[in-house]
Amino acid sequence: MKRKLIIVGLDGATFDVIDPLLQKGQLPCLARLIGEGTRATLMSTIPYSTIPAWPSFMTGKNPGRHGVFDFFTVEDGRRRLTSSRDIRSRTLWEILSQNGRRSVVMNVPGTYPPAPINGVLVTGMLTPRESPFTSPPEVADLLHQVTGGYRINCQSHLSGQRLVDDVLTVTEKHKKGFLTLLRRDEWDFAMLMFRATDVIQHHFWDRRDVVELCYREIDRCIEDIAHAFPEATIILVSDHGLQGQQWDFHVNKWLLDQGYMHIKRGRTAELSRWEQIADLEGRGALAQGRLHPSRVSRALLKLGITGHNVRKLIPGHWWTSLKKAVPQSMRDHLPAGKDLEYEVDWDRSLASAYQLYATESKAIQILGTDQETRRRVRGEIIEKLEQLCNPLTDAPIVRRAYRREELYEGPYAHHAPDIILDLHNGYNVTNAFFANDYCTLRDEIRGCHHREGIFVAFGEDVREGVTLDSPLSLMDAMPTALHYLGSAVPGDCDGRVVTTEIFKPDCEVCRREVRFERPQATELGLEEVSPYVDEDQAEIEERLRALGYL
Repeated sequence: MKRKLIIVGLDGATFDVIDPLLQKGQLPCLARLIGEGTRATLMSTIPYSTIPAWPSFMTGKNPGRHGVFDFFTVEDGRRRLTSSRDIRSRTLWEILSQNGRRSVVMNVPGTYPPAPINGVLVTGMLTPRESPFTSPPEVADLLHQVTGGYRINCQSHLSGQRLVDDVLTVTEKHKKGFLTLLRRDEWDFAMLMFRATDVIQHHFWDRRDVVELCYREIDRCIEDIAHAFPEATIILVSDHGLQGQQWDFHVNKWLLDQGYMHIKRGRTAELSRWEQIADLEGRGALAQGRLHPSRVSRALLKLGITGHNVRKLIPGHWWTSLKKAVPQSMRDHLPAGKDLEYEVDWDRSLASAYQLYATESKAIQILGTDQETRRRVRGEIIEKLEQLCNPLTDAPIVRRAYRREELYEGPYAHHAPDIILDLHNGYNVTNAFFANDYCTLRDEIRGCHHREGIFVAFGEDVREGVTLDSPLSLMDAMPTALHYLGSAVPGDCDGRVVTTEIFKPDCEVCRREVRFERPQATELGLEEVSPYVDEDQAEIEERLRALGYL
């Protein structure tokens, strides 16, 4: 029997939102899939960030084996955007292609630039505007035609209801384009990733009505897909969950206070300082406004208006009052005194979380080349962080501070950040140097990532009405899909083939022995040339900034 498998990715989806909506009867499709299928908690990677989570999903491997740890790859102290060329392992759809099976893959992060597969690939969120985004190229014209102008991303400068409307418009385009491609040709495997759940929850976590509207719209989209292909097995996965962020942990301020990082002051740093404050304000309402803060900063600087000369004209008590008048999310990033210009003193610093990785990676890099000093500094920082408490509540902030070798193994593990943080619920990191303390309470709760995502399987072969007691791993999806479709599984996958937990014990999938193949040497020799020019990187960083990732 020829099987069809559809995986629907729901970026950032969480049972914490889904279950209350199920109880109220507001997600009829999900209620049917879960009631007649199998559900489980799906544990993401650490860090539980879009990148490296989706590359780990598509390869079935930890980042130490596929080589991608963050939205950015750090080379010689500078960062560049990660692309599909940085993934040093074959993906699910590449292996299926080699085995003669046809795939349709749409909107998965980490797939730009599009690589040829047996089927169709449409790239995801890190795709620059006006860049080729499909393989084969002519599919782009079809998508534009059937959707009235296909778009990968929502417009990150929008706010309020305009942003919600735009996100749902893009979601509808993705669903319509996906169904068109699946109806056009034969296929064995298909995947569509919806980003709406992630974007809406980041911006509107404290607006439960908006979040619930988003989930209802996604439920309707899943129903349309399931109805169109009733013979297909459907699996829903999220790369991570989401939660409310009540606290900002200013890790760079903490490093400064502890003497591990130093800054230097001078007029040459004026532009970068204001750009950094603009970057930080991607976490608050400023990033959702019509004027992006970094553009405002540049315009003011060109007119000679800088923080330094403005601050000189404002009496001290007025400055204090002014700080109190702005939102807490901005106030904590404003300097307290007249020394406004600064930049990192890299020569004197021993560690930094600044301008290397996205904030969702919660990563710290140890600086310097002396290995003994690096080991000592890393050990000290880890010990202090794991004992660090919130100054207002005395509750611990850091659940665990990991050495990279504790999380990753494989030929690329040495490229990982030196320290990766797993924070307690309700916390996220910022890049701020100046704040009232190293940990501050937010005025408004914003959505941030949580490690626990969702897994739902539904179909003729799937067990009915089952909730698994133990969580699955995001890396389990790829080898399980390969086995389900009759392909051999790479022997170096970190994920496992999940059979009897999900599928009916008497079905052919469970009776058939899992086949493994040796890892192919070609997996370690992919092209490393970046497909992004400077303008592309600036555009995509603006989108990431609006989500609070920078």
